[in-house]
Amino acid sequence: MASSGALRQAVPLVASGALCIGGGSLLVGEFQRELPEPCQVVAAHLEHPDVSRQLGFVAAPWSIRLWHGHVGDHFARVSFPLFAPRVPFPDSLPWLRIIWRRSTVHAALSRGLTGEWEIVSLLEDDGVARDGAAGAPTPRRTDDIIAAETGRSVRTSD
Repeated sequence: MASSGALRQAVPLVASGALCIGGGSLLVGEFQRELPEPCQVVAAHLEHPDVSRQLGFVAAPWSIRLWHGHVGDHFARVSFPLFAPRVPFPDSLPWLRIIWRRSTVHAALSRGLTGEWEIVSLLEDDGVARDGAAGAPTPRRTDDIIAAETGRSVRTSD
Protein backbone atom coordinates (compact mmCIF):
# COMPACT_ATOMS: atom_id res chain seq x y z
CA MET A 1 0.00 0.00 0.00
CA ALA A 2 2.78 2.42 0.83
CA SER A 3 4.39 1.98 -2.58
CA SER A 4 1.13 2.70 -4.42
CA GLY A 5 0.72 5.91 -2.39
CA ALA A 6 4.24 7.02 -3.31
CA LEU A 7 3.58 6.16 -6.94
CA ARG A 8 0.32 8.11 -6.86
CA GLN A 9 2.18 11.16 -5.54
CA ALA A 10 4.99 10.83 -8.12
CA VAL A 11 2.73 10.63 -11.20
CA PRO A 12 1.74 14.34 -11.22
CA LEU A 13 5.36 15.35 -10.69
CA VAL A 14 6.59 13.18 -13.57
CA ALA A 15 3.72 14.29 -15.84
CA SER A 16 4.26 18.00 -15.17
CA GLY A 17 8.01 17.60 -15.65
CA ALA A 18 7.46 15.87 -18.99
CA LEU A 19 5.07 18.62 -20.09
CA CYS A 20 7.55 21.34 -19.10
CA ILE A 21 10.39 19.65 -20.97
CA GLY A 22 8.20 19.06 -24.02
CA GLY A 23 6.95 22.65 -24.02
CA GLY A 24 10.46 23.98 -23.57
CA SER A 25 11.74 21.97 -26.50
CA LEU A 26 8.88 23.25 -28.69
CA LEU A 27 9.66 26.81 -27.60
CA VAL A 28 13.35 26.44 -28.45
CA GLY A 29 12.47 24.95 -31.84
CA GLU A 30 10.06 27.77 -32.61
CA PHE A 31 12.54 30.46 -31.62
CA GLN A 32 15.20 28.93 -33.90
CA ARG A 33 12.93 28.79 -36.97
CA GLU A 34 13.46 31.39 -39.66
CA LEU A 35 10.87 34.14 -39.79
CA PRO A 36 8.70 34.45 -42.92
CA GLU A 37 9.96 37.10 -45.34
CA PRO A 38 7.25 39.71 -44.53
CA CYS A 39 8.08 39.39 -40.82
CA GLN A 40 11.76 39.93 -41.63
CA VAL A 41 10.86 43.15 -43.46
CA VAL A 42 8.90 44.46 -40.46
CA ALA A 43 11.64 43.35 -38.05
CA ALA A 44 14.25 45.28 -40.06
CA HIS A 45 11.95 48.30 -40.06
CA LEU A 46 11.43 48.13 -36.29
CA GLU A 47 15.19 47.89 -35.66
CA HIS A 48 15.76 51.28 -37.29
CA PRO A 49 16.70 53.95 -34.69
CA ASP A 50 14.09 56.42 -35.99
CA VAL A 51 11.30 53.89 -35.45
CA SER A 52 12.55 53.11 -31.93
CA ARG A 53 12.56 56.82 -31.21
CA GLN A 54 8.97 57.15 -32.46
CA LEU A 55 7.87 54.17 -30.38
CA GLY A 56 9.59 55.60 -27.30
CA PHE A 57 11.35 52.36 -26.40
CA VAL A 58 13.59 49.66 -27.83
CA ALA A 59 11.65 46.44 -28.22
CA ALA A 60 13.18 43.17 -27.07
CA PRO A 61 14.53 41.45 -30.19
CA TRP A 62 12.85 38.13 -29.34
CA SER A 63 9.38 39.72 -29.24
CA ILE A 64 9.27 39.67 -33.06
CA ARG A 65 9.25 35.87 -32.85
CA LEU A 66 5.82 36.02 -31.17
CA TRP A 67 4.15 37.22 -34.37
CA HIS A 68 0.77 36.02 -35.48
CA GLY A 69 -1.35 36.65 -38.52
CA HIS A 70 -1.66 35.55 -42.13
CA VAL A 71 1.07 35.40 -44.77
CA GLY A 72 -0.12 34.73 -48.31
CA ASP A 73 1.61 34.75 -51.68
CA HIS A 74 0.99 38.44 -52.39
CA PHE A 75 -0.30 39.91 -49.14
CA ALA A 76 0.49 39.58 -45.45
CA ARG A 77 -1.27 40.89 -42.37
CA VAL A 78 0.76 40.29 -39.20
CA SER A 79 0.80 41.50 -35.62
CA PHE A 80 3.75 41.69 -33.26
CA PRO A 81 3.42 42.09 -29.50
CA LEU A 82 6.37 44.27 -28.47
CA PHE A 83 7.96 43.69 -25.09
CA ALA A 84 10.57 45.82 -23.32
CA PRO A 85 12.61 45.36 -20.15
CA ARG A 86 11.71 47.52 -17.17
CA VAL A 87 13.57 48.20 -13.93
CA PRO A 88 10.84 48.51 -11.26
CA PHE A 89 13.15 49.61 -8.41
CA PRO A 90 16.12 51.44 -9.97
CA ASP A 91 17.45 52.75 -6.64
CA SER A 92 17.23 49.64 -4.48
CA LEU A 93 17.35 46.75 -7.00
CA PRO A 94 18.98 48.02 -10.22
CA TRP A 95 19.76 44.46 -11.36
CA LEU A 96 16.10 43.38 -11.26
CA ARG A 97 14.46 43.61 -14.66
CA ILE A 98 10.98 42.53 -15.62
CA ILE A 99 9.59 42.15 -19.11
CA TRP A 100 6.34 43.90 -19.87
CA ARG A 101 4.22 44.30 -22.96
CA ARG A 102 4.51 47.84 -24.25
CA SER A 103 2.35 47.70 -27.38
CA THR A 104 1.31 45.70 -30.41
CA VAL A 105 2.28 46.56 -33.96
CA HIS A 106 -0.11 45.61 -36.76
CA ALA A 107 1.40 45.52 -40.25
CA ALA A 108 0.00 44.99 -43.71
CA LEU A 109 2.48 44.11 -46.45
CA SER A 110 2.15 43.42 -50.15
CA ARG A 111 4.52 41.97 -52.69
CA GLY A 112 5.53 44.67 -55.16
CA LEU A 113 6.11 44.29 -58.89
CA THR A 114 9.78 43.49 -58.27
CA GLY A 115 8.86 40.65 -55.91
CA GLU A 116 10.03 42.49 -52.78
CA TRP A 117 7.71 42.85 -49.80
CA GLU A 118 6.61 46.43 -49.09
CA ILE A 119 4.93 47.76 -45.97
CA VAL A 120 1.46 49.06 -46.88
CA SER A 121 0.45 50.13 -43.38
CA LEU A 122 1.96 50.01 -39.92
CA LEU A 123 -0.18 50.70 -36.86
CA GLU A 124 0.89 50.76 -33.23
CA ASP A 125 -1.77 49.77 -30.72
CA ASP A 126 -0.67 50.75 -27.22
CA GLY A 127 -3.83 49.34 -25.67
CA VAL A 128 -5.50 52.64 -24.81
CA ALA A 129 -8.55 52.07 -27.02
CA ARG A 130 -9.32 48.63 -25.56
CA ASP A 131 -9.54 50.14 -22.08
CA GLY A 132 -12.67 51.99 -23.16
CA ALA A 133 -11.22 55.42 -23.87
CA ALA A 134 -14.02 57.64 -25.09
CA GLY A 135 -13.82 58.51 -28.77
CA ALA A 136 -10.79 56.32 -29.46
CA PRO A 137 -10.90 54.97 -33.01
CA THR A 138 -10.77 51.22 -33.40
CA PRO A 139 -8.64 49.77 -36.20
CA ARG A 140 -10.73 48.38 -39.04
CA ARG A 141 -10.18 46.67 -42.33
CA THR A 142 -10.37 49.17 -45.15
CA ASP A 143 -11.46 48.45 -48.72
CA ASP A 144 -7.91 48.69 -50.07
CA ILE A 145 -6.65 46.12 -47.55
CA ILE A 146 -9.51 43.72 -48.37
CA ALA A 147 -8.87 44.22 -52.11
CA ALA A 148 -5.17 43.46 -51.69
CA GLU A 149 -5.98 40.30 -49.71
CA THR A 150 -8.43 38.99 -52.29
CA GLY A 151 -6.66 40.22 -55.43
CA ARG A 152 -9.65 42.27 -56.55
CA SER A 153 -9.80 45.92 -57.47
CA VAL A 154 -11.05 48.55 -55.06
CA ARG A 155 -14.62 49.50 -55.80
CA THR A 156 -15.14 53.14 -56.65
CA SER A 157 -18.33 55.00 -55.89
CA ASP A 158 -20.17 56.38 -58.89
